[in-house]
Amino acid sequence: ECSKLTNFGVEKLVKGCKYLKRLQMRGLVEIDDEVCEEIAENGRNIEILDLYDCEKIGDEGVGVLGKNLGELIILHLTGCGRVGDEGLRELGGGKLLTVTLQGCGRVSENGVRELLERCENLQTLNVKETGCGQEFLSQMKNKYPKVKIRY
Repeated sequence: ECSKLTNFGVEKLVKGCKYLKRLQMRGLVEIDDEVCEEIAENGRNIEILDLYDCEKIGDEGVGVLGKNLGELIILHLTGCGRVGDEGLRELGGGKLLTVTLQGCGRVSENGVRELLERCENLQTLNVKETGCGQEFLSQMKNKYPKVKIRY
């Protein structure tokens, strides 16, 4: 069963597939921030990264990914409850088009504001179940009309 895959297994996969464009790790509850270092080092071609419900991934891991995955266009962090504003600070610039933060309760309005300011190519941002209020999100929708902000 793939949901039992650990850091070791993901590290072997990423090292062996250096030209990987898409990596879907939904529900891998055993992986943590350490595996993000391996992905950042060996997965520089990754365009789509899905960490949905990888509950042990946090700010440190997301920060490493943000610094090193310059080809990343889609990042799914739904259910990564350890991800907050600190991790988001390293995302931005680059080619990011879609970021999903649903269920990342440590993400605040400040983190979302900074992300929107830095990600000039962003088209879709999902911030359901984060620390962002309705009024703030309405303001951001008006300020960034090209971005579909889902809340």
